[in-house]
Amino acid sequence: MSQDKKNRLIYLITLSLLLSSLEYLIPKPFPFLKLGLANLPLIVSLPFLPFSEYMLLALSKSIIQSLVGGTIISPFFLISLSGTMATSLSMFLFYRLLKRNTFVGISVLGAIASNSAQLFMAATLIYGKSIFVAMPYIIGLGLISSTILGILANIFYRKSIFIDMCVDNSLLDISELLPKDDKVKKDNKVRGYIFVILAFSLIILSVLLKSFEILFAILLISYALQLLSGRKLKLVYPLVLFTSMVLLSLLEPNGKVIFKYFTDVSLKTAITKALRILILIASSQILVSVANNKIGFVKDIFAFSSVILEKFGKSKGSIINRLDNSIVGINNENNNITG
Repeated sequence: MSQDKKNRLIYLITLSLLLSSLEYLIPKPFPFLKLGLANLPLIVSLPFLPFSEYMLLALSKSIIQSLVGGTIISPFFLISLSGTMATSLSMFLFYRLLKRNTFVGISVLGAIASNSAQLFMAATLIYGKSIFVAMPYIIGLGLISSTILGILANIFYRKSIFIDMCVDNSLLDISELLPKDDKVKKDNKVRGYIFVILAFSLIILSVLLKSFEILFAILLISYALQLLSGRKLKLVYPLVLFTSMVLLSLLEPNGKVIFKYFTDVSLKTAITKALRILILIASSQILVSVANNKIGFVKDIFAFSSVILEKFGKSKGSIINRLDNSIVGINNENNNITG
């Protein structure tokens, strides 16, 4: 891949991260359930990206988002990856078959493929068959959100200067846009190794041990290590995950009946599984906080994302204008172009 194409890939991934950050602020009942805003670059790049670059964008998007979210070694990475690859393959195929520059139908078909893949993976890895109780809600929300996303993609594709620059490969080199900092901080390698060993130790212990009390203690230790590693502790996500796993698992009739519908085995299984996954996610957050700044490609994307996020925060107007200005505005400033 040429440097220009790599450069374009970074821009598109960064736009996806910006949209993912906005979507993160929207409450959702299931941690893996997303409105799909971060898929906008996948939709608008359909007319100009060849298959190999398009799938590389989809794969890179999924991996980078998991690194940002700290879920790269958790089941949610596989769930997210399956959804992203399913929607990418289906949208690329249908777009090439239909050969139309309208994105609403393509977006809806992609959402159906993504939700189907994610439901299957979520049932296999986390929730069990009880997740299918929520299928009508998930599919319904996917149809609504994908329709809105398709409309947004149509507008963005027609009006965005950024898209024109992607098509022409006239974007500035990413290195020219990153903040210049001659003072490079050297991480303590020993400290990093210690965190890695501790994180994997917690993962192994969570798999081997079954006691609620011990698993809860391990979870608290993992949160403490997460804070010490420099990663912010956000409790809303794990609380939503824990609640959804427990409630859905209670619908599976196993063991002794408690109250009228719930069973003791399903409740214990749900809590144990939830605690283990929370430990896995927290440990993943620790590993990501240690490793992110050591991967050159990822480091550049994170640095560029910070520049764009700051620009987006200062922009005004509609969401389309703010998205466009946050990226193209940087190019305009560097090229002394106004307007």
